Amino acid sequence: MLDLFSHGFTLLCFGAPDHSKRFQSAATARRIPLDIVQIDDAAIAKLYEGKLVLVRPDGHVAWRGNAPPREVGALLARVTGS
Repeated sequence: MLDLFSHGFTLLCFGAPDHSKRFQSAATARRIPLDIVQIDDAAIAKLYEGKLVLVRPDGHVAWRGNAPPREVGALLARVTGS
C-alpha cells in the first residue's frame, strides 16, 4: 500500500461509486496534488474502515467516509491548513 502514496494527497476508493471527480475538481481548483486509486480488495477496505480514504503526503489518514462530504473543497482546505 505504501507504494501507492506519492508527493501529494491520495484518495483511496474501495468499491465506492465513482466520487473521484468531485475530489479531483476540488483539488485542481486549489492546486493540491491528488492521486486517485481504485482498490478492489475487501480485506484492505476493512482495515481502512471507509469506502473513501484521503491520505496525506506523509501517509497519515486525513479523512475517511463512505460518501464524500457535501463540500469537498472545505474538507481539502481543512486537511491542508488553508
